[in-house]
Amino acid sequence: MESNIKTHLEEILRYYTEGNFYDCLLDAKSEYFILTGQANEDDDDYELRMHLFNDWYIFNYLLKNKGVTAVADYLRRDSIDQDIKTSLNSVNYSLYEYLGENFNGKKVIKDILHKKKYYFNSAFKMPAIYKMDLFTGRVITYNNSSYLMAGLCILPKEAKKKLTKEANNVRKLSNRNEINFLLKVEYLKTKWKRYGHLAANKIFNFN
Repeated sequence: MESNIKTHLEEILRYYTEGNFYDCLLDAKSEYFILTGQANEDDDDYELRMHLFNDWYIFNYLLKNKGVTAVADYLRRDSIDQDIKTSLNSVNYSLYEYLGENFNGKKVIKDILHKKKYYFNSAFKMPAIYKMDLFTGRVITYNNSSYLMAGLCILPKEAKKKLTKEANNVRKLSNRNEINFLLKVEYLKTKWKRYGHLAANKIFNFN
């Protein structure tokens, strides 16, 4: 990731998890793992889930006594360049599919929820995902380059039909709540891991 934007992300996470914000962090962590299912340190995706929590905490969680997210509060600082503000205000949280590389050597992911594609240059190191993998996560764009953030929830391919159908339903709603949908997807992934004897299409239901 571009070092400039990475520095700001690291500063946001540091500042809003220490001092007066530490209790807020604990409250957020409790809420997040109620919404998405508990994480165990011996889970093979534990690190990814903690990255997911960090991303949700700074981009989506409303800080108590402020009523805004950590990112929104941070961007009130006058010293931050407008291009940084634009980038951090437009991070895209969604359901994706990794399509592999195109003829130009660029890595491509499809945003299923918003029906668009993101292209990553050949130098970008894709996380541990494989062609046709489905996942929730966040894409940040800065200086016309896109980057996939570290928090990923990798989903069973067998659930693609149901996930795509529900994403289409959410997109068509006038009062759609995409975040609730994506958090439920993460919860269903946790449930599927806990009940590994059940087929994915038995778990990933949205009725």
